[in-house]
Amino acid sequence: MSMNEHQPRRKRQIEKTKEAFSTALLYLLARQPLDSLTVTALVSASGMSRKSFYRHYSSLADVLVDDAVRLTIRMSQSLSTPGTLSISRLCGSIITFWTPHTDVLIALRDAHLMAQFHREWDRYALTSIQPPLVRSFFTAGTFSMLSQWIHHNCADDADHIRHLFVRCDQPHDELPPSEDMLARSNIQPE
Repeated sequence: MSMNEHQPRRKRQIEKTKEAFSTALLYLLARQPLDSLTVTALVSASGMSRKSFYRHYSSLADVLVDDAVRLTIRMSQSLSTPGTLSISRLCGSIITFWTPHTDVLIALRDAHLMAQFHREWDRYALTSIQPPLVRSFFTAGTFSMLSQWIHHNCADDADHIRHLFVRCDQPHDELPPSEDMLARSNIQPE
């Protein structure tokens, strides 16, 4: 077997190993907080070895953040469509993507890892948006929206989020402030 044939197989094995640790960690986190878990418990629940754990991670928090990074990269790849960028569509798509993964987001919040996730989000989210200044604007705004959604236990669905941001897609001088929107956001009209 050549070196080139070995690399994709090795990469798949690494992903399978990381997925086993991630799945086991989320299972354990549903029962107890991160700070009360041990590597031994994770290794036992994952069916992997301690050596495998330390080959890929230095802490249990690293498993959780790595999972969030892998999901963020997948999200960015799924959103990298050419054309005009609609803020409401982008925000709704982000919530749609993360809805099946709310357990990861809640675990990050509960383990006080949101600042670390934010740094990784800045590196990996929305990489197809150019130029860098525009990308920076969108990554900051979408992370803030995602953080608020997480803070509220991921309760709103994607259609609700999309509806909230439809107004951002409209010229602002044509739209008076919506009383309902202002009341929900605790912003006082001028």
